[in-house]
Amino acid sequence: ILNINSNAVVIGHGNVGISAIKQLKVLGVKNITCFSKRSPENIHNRIEGVKYEQIRLCEHGKKIITSKGSPIIDILKNMDLIVNATAQDIYSPLLFLQKSDLKS
Repeated sequence: ILNINSNAVVIGHGNVGISAIKQLKVLGVKNITCFSKRSPENIHNRIEGVKYEQIRLCEHGKKIITSKGSPIIDILKNMDLIVNATAQDIYSPLLFLQKSDLKS
């Protein structure tokens, strides 16, 4: 059950991501982080009260990290809700979690 103290992350800030953020806010969720390939300065339609962070593939191309260099799994494992709002290439999807990450 989501409440004001729930932590949510939305990956992507296109139409689906923006809609997800708005719905989370309607449900009363206050702690929302949005990950985007764009830097926060380049997101022009930011939503008030949402923390924005940039993500990218690490140099090995297998793990996704934040702009601060932290593996995204370190953040995702502390979230109550994760919304993947990214368009994916079905032949080469961007994986935010590996099967081995499920233990944490």
